[in-house]
Amino acid sequence: MKNSSRNLCTLLLAGTITTPALLFAHELGAPFSGAILDPTILHHAHIENEQRFNFFALEGMTDDNGVKHSGYQGELELAYGSQSYRYGFELFLPVSNMAAPDGQGRVMGLGDMQVSPLKYALLMKPDFVISTASGFGLPTGSKSDGLGSGNTSFTQYLFADKAVGNWSAVVNLAVGDNLLGDRDTWFEYGVGLAYSFIHGVKFGEVAPARPAQKWVAAPMFELIGEHSFRESLLGRHTTSVAPGLSFWHVRSGWQLRTGAQLPVAGRREADSVFTIQIGNHLNWGALFGKNSHATHEQSEN
Repeated sequence: MKNSSRNLCTLLLAGTITTPALLFAHELGAPFSGAILDPTILHHAHIENEQRFNFFALEGMTDDNGVKHSGYQGELELAYGSQSYRYGFELFLPVSNMAAPDGQGRVMGLGDMQVSPLKYALLMKPDFVISTASGFGLPTGSKSDGLGSGNTSFTQYLFADKAVGNWSAVVNLAVGDNLLGDRDTWFEYGVGLAYSFIHGVKFGEVAPARPAQKWVAAPMFELIGEHSFRESLLGRHTTSVAPGLSFWHVRSGWQLRTGAQLPVAGRREADSVFTIQIGNHLNWGALFGKNSHATHEQSEN
């Protein structure tokens, strides 16, 4: 299982990299401002086909004996969007390399998968998107090896993207509950702000989906929090900040993002988490040799 999971991630990632196609920061024909970014930690509201690989390096993870270790995780993120960009689904497939819970050696294998079988846009304009998604956490990782929680969870999300000129903001709200496993109910929130260096865009204008420049750089900042309502953990609250930087090669469409998630209050999985992401919005039809989306003229809602 461990080797097959690793080979699956490698195969799917290689397929998205080697497929010849036109790639953009947003999917070809998608009616969204070029200033609306994919955050490093939070989820974006706009719905598109997407292929992305996320790498996380966790520093200062504590084992059962109180000794700190490093951990590593590679996550394959795949998303499908309909031709209208109105609905889609998402899949997150992690493979982790962590210190064993007792500190004796290391373990590697598949972590807990996250699946959102339905993501739907409630409001969709070039500079403003609101969407909702229903997500399931599946206990595919080994709890005894410290690679999974052993819980089956359900989370209902609400996402928003808003662009004003070169500025963009993202908001995430979520309520979750464990359907099987440890009893727990929680509330998650997150806000993010970014500025894209797109030439010639004035405040209040909608940035072009494909700017006439070679590179677009964008600094980002995110604030993430979670509160548990479980009786034994009542009052537990975790808060972290995540500064980051995005680079978009306009002609090829590849995007590279890097950043760090730093806990500032509450319980922490690690002292710090460093992130590197690479991805694109290649249409799945084009990926498998079918016709890609035609340019879609989106009416106001």
